[in-house]
Formats: sequence, structure tokens, C-alpha cells
Amino acid sequence: MRKLNYLFFLIVALILTSCEDPNEQKSVPLESIEFTNIEGGTLTMHPGESFRVRYELVPEELDNVIKLEWESSKESVVEVDEDGKLTALKEGRSQITASYGDVEEEFTVDVVAWEIVDFTLPETLEVAVGSVIQVPVDIDPIGAPVSDIAWEVSDEAYAECFVEDEILYLRGVTPGYVTLSGSVDDIFRSCDITIKENIPLESLEISLEHESICIGETVSATVELYPYNANDIALSWSVSPSGIVSETVVEGINGVSSLQLEGVALGEVTITARDNNSGISAEAILKVAEQQIRSIIISYEKYDDITRRLMPFSPDGAVASYGKTAQISVQTEPAGLEDQIIWVNNNEAAVTIDESGLVTAKGHGYSQIYAKAPNGVESDLLYAISVTDAGADWRWKAGSAYSLDNLDLLTSPSTIYTASSYLEFGAIDVNLKPYDNIVRSFFSMMYDLTFETSTPFVFDDLNTSGITHAYAKASSVCSGNVTVKPLYGSFTFNVDFAIRSFTLYDETNDRVYKTVKVGETLVIDLSDFDGFAAFSIYKNSREYYVAYEDDPNASDVVWIDDECTFSPSVGVDFYLRTDDMTIGTTYTITILDANNVSYGSPSFKVKVIE
Repeated sequence: MRKLNYLFFLIVALILTSCEDPNEQKSVPLESIEFTNIEGGTLTMHPGESFRVRYELVPEELDNVIKLEWESSKESVVEVDEDGKLTALKEGRSQITASYGDVEEEFTVDVVAWEIVDFTLPETLEVAVGSVIQVPVDIDPIGAPVSDIAWEVSDEAYAECFVEDEILYLRGVTPGYVTLSGSVDDIFRSCDITIKENIPLESLEISLEHESICIGETVSATVELYPYNANDIALSWSVSPSGIVSETVVEGINGVSSLQLEGVALGEVTITARDNNSGISAEAILKVAEQQIRSIIISYEKYDDITRRLMPFSPDGAVASYGKTAQISVQTEPAGLEDQIIWVNNNEAAVTIDESGLVTAKGHGYSQIYAKAPNGVESDLLYAISVTDAGADWRWKAGSAYSLDNLDLLTSPSTIYTASSYLEFGAIDVNLKPYDNIVRSFFSMMYDLTFETSTPFVFDDLNTSGITHAYAKASSVCSGNVTVKPLYGSFTFNVDFAIRSFTLYDETNDRVYKTVKVGETLVIDLSDFDGFAAFSIYKNSREYYVAYEDDPNASDVVWIDDECTFSPSVGVDFYLRTDDMTIGTTYTITILDANNVSYGSPSFKVKVIE
């Protein structure tokens, strides 16, 4: 029987042993508690501060296994929670004890008053009447209470200041100006305050840099206030639905913030801006879509220094420095979408452009080229000019007064008659359709003019200016043909340097009176006038010869006192006057040479009759 009992207890023991948890940690006694962030057994704190005690247990395998008990000897001075977090409440001393079983460790906490070293305020602030703003105060040391500083406003009839939860506030009362000041010990700081009239917000509007962005791109949302100077604004933002964009609020001034958004998924969101003070709000829609081109920049490696937007070509080699092809480069924003663009060319007879942006000269003409995206975004224009000798159509005019906007003024006369000592003319290749400033710049650079002349006509002292203008001098009466060769093509005309006619211009009545050829007699009939008359003398009137088409009367004025002689003499000043001449007398007027040019002393006669 005794054996049976022994066996029974043996079996029970084996069963109980087999049921033990093999992972259960065997009991290890705590030897000590060591504080790792308390030096010298004493901790100094200030009222309102918090501090978490760090410690290590011996043996270390008990870390995170056992839980210490914490106790403060004076909870009115220092509170301690179950995790060892201390909160200083007021000045004084308290003993803090950490224990587990029979093992305990303690340290002393001295709570002392804050000692403010320095503090700063903004130089100026604005607050609206009836509004409350937070005044930023930077205190050294960080954490020192704002309430330890004595605050006051120079005149509380205009503004009031107060501290809540260790934050300094300012309230506007009446429009005006005051000074906010703070002092502690021997430290004094002040801030100029402007109290503005309260301007309520009537409405607001959200402005987006782009209405659509791609995943990974960012956009800023800002608000426009109406009126723009509305104050007492407390703006908040919201975006719905979530998950399509990430948003970050960027703080601004006077409560007006902005919103930075980044696309994270395809979709559409509604952005809401709300003024929490007035309740006024606004909405805007932002799409996060597949990548689309927002801007296109095109450029090319220029052939010469005319302008970076003008590409000159010459397929037949008429201008040796001009190439036959040019490669346009393209850059899109966002980058990497260049294969989406298409090229637009408004004159394929002049140049062509392939998908890669290679421009090839074909004929004579002017073209505008730009790149366009599928969504309608376009680049700036590039201008192509392709010139050939055979394609040029040069139109020209004596004198420089013609308009690129009205090419009908270009008359291209076969002969120019002039009594000046120099010739001036201008020319344009009308086949290039020079109607915009880019092409005008091209023509203004065409200084490379050459001339071929027949004997005895000679050009010397060649000068160029403006738009294909040419000047040339002659030393004597002569005539002959001139071939002008611009950068490409050419044209020919005749020039006659001589005085062939005279015209009397009635200055009194502002009219052309009569014209006479050299050597002939001009009769002044007094019955044509109502009393007195005074005349200027013109050379080479349009009545006989083509001269300066911009002057409807003649080419040159002759002043009597220094360019003419009279036989018999008359008492003239600057004009030929009827009251200085004798009725029935025939006067011979001879033109004097000028500017080292000999005209052969041409003359004409004038006779006055009643």
C-alpha cells in the first residue's frame, strides 16, 4: 500500500512538471536601481517644467520586466507619475524615490524660480479694432514663462495686452498708435503698435499656379482678399477627398496662409479656404492628371549675329555665310515630353521642318515657325528667312522716306534726277514680306552693299544707315547707270546729277506758281495775285522730273541771298518779291555752285507783267 502511495505522488509530480511553461522566466532578484540622467543626486527644475527620469536596473535582464514605484515627498512642489515623469509645480524641495520590493533609490529635486536672461519683441505690429493677435516673444532661456515679464500698453484707450496660458495677446480698441513694453529686472523691451480700423472681409478667392499637376509635382494655392486690405483674418485650409494630394500649410502674415500641394495619385480634389473669423470661404478645383506639357522653349544655334530669333538661309549660296539647314532644339516643362510636340511652319515654299526640328531651306521667302503641344500650349516664334538671287524682288525709292507698312510708296523709278551733291535711296526685297520687327531687324543689318557705275558717274564716300539706305556724292554734273548689289540679287537705275528746271513757289499763298526749264523765261503776271507776293525757288520740279516723292512740289529750295545772283540786281532778302522788281523788265537768275559741285551756272529768266 505504501508503494502505491509513493507511485501516486510520483506520477502527480511528473504531470505538474510537464505542465510548466518552458518560456516562463525564473525569478531573479533586483540588486540596485541606477539613475542615468541625475548627476550628483540632485536635479534643479523651474516651475512649469517637466523631466523624465532615465534609469538602469541591475541585473540588466530585469529592464522592461519589472515596474518601479515612484513617490514624491512633496507633491505640492513636484509631481511624479507612474513612469517617472516629473512636473515642477512651485518653488521648493522634494525627495523623489523609486523602489521595487526592498530595493529603492532616491534623489533630490530643487525647484527654483526662472531667471530671464533676455527677451525680444517684433519692432512693429498691427492689430485691427476688435481683433486679438498673438505677440511673438522670444525668451532666453527657452521655456521661461511669459507671465514673469511685466507687460503694459502706453495707452489702454487704444489697445490692451494680456497673458493666457503663457501666451501674450494684444487686443485693438481704437484706431491709433501705442507702445507695448515688457520689463523684468533691468531688462526692458518695447514694440510700436498700430491699431487699424477694422475692415471686414467681404469675399475671398483661391488662386492656383496651375489648374492641373502631375504625380510628384507641386503647386501653391493662395488667396485674394476682397477688399485686399481686410484684416482680422484667420485662414484655414481643407482638401477633399484625401489621398490624391498631400498638403502643407505655409504660414503667412496677418493670419493669411497659403497651401502647398503635391500630387500623389490621379484624380480631382476640391480645395477650400475658410476665414474662421467671418465664416467666408472659397473653393477651387485641382486635377492630378497624366503628365502634360505646360511650356515649350525652342532655340537654335545661330549662323550669325543678327538676332537669336532669326534664322537666315540661302539654298543657292547667294549669301555664302548663310547655311542651308539649321537644327532647332526643344525643351518642355515638365522635361521628357519633347516627342509630343508638333511643328508649325506657315511657309513651306521657303523652308521645311521635319519631326526632329531640322529646318531645310527650299526657296525664297519668309516663314514663322513654332512648336505646339497636344493640349494647345505653344512656344514663342522663330523666324526663317531663305534668300536666293532669282527670288529677290527689290523695290526702291529715291530718298529715305518710305514705310515698311506701306510698300506701295516704293516706286522704283528708272531715272533719278537730283540737284543735290549726294544721292540717297532706300531698297526692300518685297518678297520677304517685311511686316514685323524681326524682319526689319534683318534689313537694318544689310550694310554690305556694292555698286557698279558707268563712266563718268562715280560714287565715293559711301555711307549706309537705317534700312538699306545708301548715300553717294558726285563732284560734277553727270549722268549714268548704277547697279546696286545688296547681300543677294541686284537692281539697276539711271542717275542724272544736274539742274534741269526751276519752280517759283508762292510763299504768300502757299502754292506752286510756275515751272520753267533752264534757259527759258518765266512770266509773273501780277493779275494772278491780290497785291504783294514772295517766292522761293526750287530746283528740279516734279512737273518735269521725278525727284523726292515725299515732297509734292520739288526737290530743293534755293535761298536767294547765297545761292543765286540777279541781273539786273534787285533788293531781295530771302525771297524773290514782286515789289522789288520792275514791271516789264526781264531778270536773269543764275544758280551758284555749292558743296564743291559745279552745275555749269544754269540760269533762267523772270519777267513781271501787269
